[in-house]
Amino acid sequence: MAMMEMTLNFTLEIVLNLLNHFASHKLTSFLGYFYQSTRTVVPNIKILHKSANFLVVNKPHDLVINSDDPKRDSLYKCLAHNYPQLASKKYKFGFRVLHRLDYATSGLMVIPLTDPAMSSASKAFQKRQTQKFYIAILRGHVSENHIKIHFPIGDTSDPQWQSIKMVTASDPLCTHPRESETHLVVVSRGILGGYPATEVLVKLVTGRRHQIRVHCHQIGHTLAGDYTYSNRHDQFTSRMFLHAHRIIIPNRVEPLDITSPYNLFELDELDEETVLNRYQPVEVIYNINDKSTFDLFTCPLVKWFLIF
Repeated sequence: MAMMEMTLNFTLEIVLNLLNHFASHKLTSFLGYFYQSTRTVVPNIKILHKSANFLVVNKPHDLVINSDDPKRDSLYKCLAHNYPQLASKKYKFGFRVLHRLDYATSGLMVIPLTDPAMSSASKAFQKRQTQKFYIAILRGHVSENHIKIHFPIGDTSDPQWQSIKMVTASDPLCTHPRESETHLVVVSRGILGGYPATEVLVKLVTGRRHQIRVHCHQIGHTLAGDYTYSNRHDQFTSRMFLHAHRIIIPNRVEPLDITSPYNLFELDELDEETVLNRYQPVEVIYNINDKSTFDLFTCPLVKWFLIF
């Protein structure tokens, strides 16, 4: 039985390597999930901060936070495997859940390790005291450098997309729309896979499901690699280009201000090898590694282009 499993794993690995070069990313991802259910190697998760109160990790893209499927990789499963001393049987998946990232999104995840830390950090989220910044690559060249987007977001009653995507209130099939606000600062304009693209720093004011993806799609600049919001057309990149880059959580237990590693496009070996996944800036507006760039979101001198 063990020999059969080893043979199956070896065969699937060869097929996946070939598909990485000759097939579309979405087909590769599908077979990758099938292969994932048979493998025993647990992905290594990079820890960015660890204290008695919080664990902050860099979540890889295309990885769920947790899953009821015992054969499927998840962030919490990987953490419990690599750091069993931090996991608790008190929780279904071994750890407390403070916030989430989409399956396709990479970047910062904050995991409280104690009840006081969980309570204090949760209050900061509830009172909108947290600050969350993302890096994204959008299709096309965004004309304005500073944009505030105010589009209410809700579920869709379209049977084809229910539970898969969200829509804005302007969609006739939108149900239960809620206030949503996103701020964008253009970092650079350039080329991705031979086509115009824009690198942006994003600050979430509200935290609706798929908010950045919905708002960027609504203004005509869908995230690169976003298969869902490109209506299943953007499928030739190795990932969706959205990365949770910085998070600030004021709280009484241990105030946090954590920034993840950058450059976003050096996180994957495939991105280094494939032109389709290599973003080349042509016009640089701001330095993403300069903390003053983050101050633009609160600077009274900045003129914002408002979209309602």
